[in-house]
Amino acid sequence: MPGGRPLLYRPGYCEAVAGFRTIADFARHIGVSVCTVSRWIRAYPEFAAAMTAATGHPSGPLYREAYCEAVAGFPTLTGFARHIGVSRGALYLWIRLYPQFAEATKTMTRQHPNLLYRDEYCDEIVDFLKDGHSLAAFAGHIGVGRETLYEWMKTRPEFADAVKRAQAKSILWWERRLLELAQSGQGSAAAITFGLKNRAPGEWRDKVHAEVSGTVERIHRIERVIVRPGDLGVIE
Repeated sequence: MPGGRPLLYRPGYCEAVAGFRTIADFARHIGVSVCTVSRWIRAYPEFAAAMTAATGHPSGPLYREAYCEAVAGFPTLTGFARHIGVSRGALYLWIRLYPQFAEATKTMTRQHPNLLYRDEYCDEIVDFLKDGHSLAAFAGHIGVGRETLYEWMKTRPEFADAVKRAQAKSILWWERRLLELAQSGQGSAAAITFGLKNRAPGEWRDKVHAEVSGTVERIHRIERVIVRPGDLGVIE
């Protein structure tokens, strides 16, 4: 990702977007998520300008501050989107771009956390955690609480499966950092140890050696070591 910019963007999209009325329609046409297009808007000024020219506003249909109050009167985001004549994708984008609108939707989404769920999060969480991030970091990235992710894991089997794959990739990232440290001596052993112990406590943990004399258990020595399943002396 050169310069930290989103992948898949093409300069030709600046011209292509002119034929679409909403960001959601354009995203569907080129086969990406609304979230991806919103990242392009933030990263590429020329694309933001093209979106503005096409729709009257870089976020698609024109956002109004009055929507913060109006959204509270609707039981679902879909119902509100239908009422004001925009797509749900536009609402999701406003939630990301306008903190005050995101706050206004919280009353609704606290009662119904699945309202904010989107199918593309299955791919996004795998892509996000592959760089060593945690579930909590992904929650912050998409603007929800960690508890919301846990609720999705309970009610959306496909998301629960994606989380498992994402966590495995996160562990892989940290293990590679450990191998790099062993080979080059460059890096923080404490930080890597902390990362591995928090993301894979069943595989990476502290080991305590103790001896028992009579009815008194005395600690013989304490070592802080990283152990893997199957090592001698380790009981799973």
